[in-house]
Parts: sequence; structure tokens; C-alpha cells
Amino acid sequence: GEEPYVYSIQIMDAKGNEHEGGNILRMDTVRKDHILSVAAEGKGENRWMYPDSNDPALIATREIRSFHKTNFDLDYLGTLVIRINIEKLVRDIAPEEGDVMIVSDGHVIYPSEPTIDASRIAKPMRATKGYEIQNIDDERYFIAQIQSLNTGWTYLNITQFNQIFDQIVFIKE
Repeated sequence: GEEPYVYSIQIMDAKGNEHEGGNILRMDTVRKDHILSVAAEGKGENRWMYPDSNDPALIATREIRSFHKTNFDLDYLGTLVIRINIEKLVRDIAPEEGDVMIVSDGHVIYPSEPTIDASRIAKPMRATKGYEIQNIDDERYFIAQIQSLNTGWTYLNITQFNQIFDQIVFIKE
């Protein structure tokens, strides 16, 4: 069946053949070489490539290596490329209130066009999770964050403080 969060899956084998399914984005040689290079750096581990102006997908890529029973020869067989619809994924699972932002090493993974510049958000020095109120552009924001131990990505929920206050007043009435 169709996976709602996967644009496409591609395998580029060691002989240069391509096997693909889904909503394929044709890649030029430069892009393909870059993906193969990123996958090779991982030596079989998963590597992430972030959306950019040429491709809105979050890409998971890794080399496929061989092994037979207890013989781990790890010969290169090809490269797996999975293009993920990060916009739809976050839109479907994120809370409706506030803005969700996913960042990694100062790079915004989601959204493609953030409403707040990630560099304006002061990250607590000691915390990998928690919340605080920050002033950004003369507005008060409630910012909740958690960092993934798997990817190192930081997930932020950014809500204007007055929105929270308005909801509390509404509930009390």
C-alpha cells in the first residue's frame, strides 16, 4: 500500500542500476553523487539529509553491505535512499497550538519557512529538555523543547505566551 509519509524509495546498486518506487524526483549527477558520498561516510549507518530548495524531502540514506551467516565481508551492494514527506508527517502528528520546529546543529529541518529565526531562540545551556519563556522581537513565547538521543535533533514547540493565557481565561470562564 501507499505510505503517506514516504515520497519514494530508491536503491542504487553497485553496478549503477537504479530501482525505485513512489513519487520519484529525478536527480542530476551532482545530487546523486552527493547522496552516495553522504551514505558512504556512514559506512552502513543511516545518514540524514535535510530538505532544501531543490527537494522538500527529508532523506534517509545508507549503504547496503553484504554478509552471509557469520561471514561479515561487508562488500558494497548499493545505496538505499528514502525520501520522507516531513511537512505532512509533522502536520499530522504535531499539536495544533504553537509552531513546531526541528533543528540540528543550527540547521532548521522543519519547517521549510520558519516563522521565527532559530538563531533567535536561546537554548538553555544545561538542558536537553524542558521549557521556558523567552522574549523574541518584543513578544513573549513559551518554548518547550526536547532533544532526541537517537538523532541529536531538538524538537521545539513555540507558542506565543498570550495564546496560552487566553486559553486559560477561556477555560476559567
